[in-house]
Amino acid sequence: MADSQFVVCAPLCFLVNKIGRLDNKSLRSLLSDYYSTDDIVAAKKKLIDDANRLQLSEKLLRAASHRDGDSRHDHEVNDMLSVINLLHEKNILSNLSTYVVDKPDQMPSPRLLEGDFKYFMHVFERLTEKVDQY
Repeated sequence: MADSQFVVCAPLCFLVNKIGRLDNKSLRSLLSDYYSTDDIVAAKKKLIDDANRLQLSEKLLRAASHRDGDSRHDHEVNDMLSVINLLHEKNILSNLSTYVVDKPDQMPSPRLLEGDFKYFMHVFERLTEKVDQY
């Protein structure tokens, strides 16, 4: 277990706190849209370093970054999600350091997603039907 140390890292704070609450597609989209490639690369390196300290039987991704290119950002985000999902499946996310953010504005807020929108449209339609009855 980590020494309950706090590590300031906005992408990891967001990811660790939203895993299991949002689907991977939404997480990937939010991370990709909100954080820069430099932020993602630094967060991935920290995550892999912390995860390797747990001494898992599975070999995790190496901390080396993907080469610069058009898809580098997406590959780095996918790598982070792979490691987080593995740790989440094994219920050992709590063994990592505690990731925090020093400025709450550095964390994205989930958008209204298609599934959520359908729910609100259904509620709105029911409300419209009741108003029409009156």
